[in-house]
Amino acid sequence: MVFSFFKKKGGDGSDQPRPAARRAPAKGSGSRVSTSDFEVDTHGTLSSIQVSDAESGLTQAAEEAAILYANGRADAAVDALLRGVAESDELRFNLQAWFMLFDLFQLQGMKKEFDELALDFVVAFERSAPVWVDLAAEDAGAAEQNKALPVPYALTGTLCSQNGKQVATMEKLARLGSGLRLDLGKIRAVEDEGCAELHRALQRVAAGSQNLILVGAGNLEALLRKKIDERGTDCDRAVWLLLLQIFQLQGKQSDFEGLSVDYAVGYEVSPPSWEPPARLAVSEDGAAYGAKTEDGADAESLPLKGRVILGPNPPQLNEISNYAALRTLVNLDFSGIRRVDFVAAGALLNMFGSLTQAGKGIIIHGANELVQALFHIVGINQFAVIARNKQH
Repeated sequence: MVFSFFKKKGGDGSDQPRPAARRAPAKGSGSRVSTSDFEVDTHGTLSSIQVSDAESGLTQAAEEAAILYANGRADAAVDALLRGVAESDELRFNLQAWFMLFDLFQLQGMKKEFDELALDFVVAFERSAPVWVDLAAEDAGAAEQNKALPVPYALTGTLCSQNGKQVATMEKLARLGSGLRLDLGKIRAVEDEGCAELHRALQRVAAGSQNLILVGAGNLEALLRKKIDERGTDCDRAVWLLLLQIFQLQGKQSDFEGLSVDYAVGYEVSPPSWEPPARLAVSEDGAAYGAKTEDGADAESLPLKGRVILGPNPPQLNEISNYAALRTLVNLDFSGIRRVDFVAAGALLNMFGSLTQAGKGIIIHGANELVQALFHIVGINQFAVIARNKQH
């Protein structure tokens, strides 16, 4: 067996597996990894990260492997773990070291090594080993699924003519074919011209074949209703028509018919007639945002897109920001993420610190062992609950 160093000589000189001792990771070895790119200020925000065994609770070999892998050096990470296990009785029967090796072999497509490690694991710990997953098939399935996911986009600030580029971008994204998840919850004010532009754009989007999901529609409804209540027929008809359109897209026939009567009386015209939309714009407002599972987590977690999170401003930050804006519990699914680099981990630490200060709770689940270890190293576990994988 390739991994014969996981076994220890018995008293009679024969090769016998050592008892399945569950030992805690060694702490306080005093090693420190240089992270000159980062510094921590007195308020706990990340301008840099200090890394040590005492802070992360990881063994030195596990820390080294996690950082090497984060830097794209998977082979060196494997070597670091194998060397550490071979040289340390404590690490030799450390579950975390085994699970990190399982994940490394899985991520590198090293099935033979994975299977050999699994046999040794069963003997050493007297429990079932993790199961090999065909990541290539998983990637193909995820690619097909992502084709059907709506593109997220948020309108922000004041809805006005000067902000017309946002509406144009929204319409362009809607034509991509996978649909549009339009966030209206970040609009802070509305003006006549902006309402007219959005009304025309939504007419064109609704006439197409794409799915439309409205997020935060209640926010825009309140802004439009306030403007109508304050100015009545002194405001442009587009304000009224946009609110009627938002009601119609969501299938709110009662609200639509009530407003259409007021519109007809105010402008002395025939009331707009109710026409059921060809495709109902699924609204994610209200109870859907507060839905909880039995364990208190959000019923809907956010599966992060992509396979890697890289650099100081990865696209996943925008995904998380949009998702977190309408939730008090931020439930993030990292099961599709293979690697997070050190700089991106720092950016996530910044974001999670800000979300925590805003009173939000954060749960991370599905992260592989290498990513989990990195998150402990940089201190993300101070702001987020990092759930262990079920088979571990």
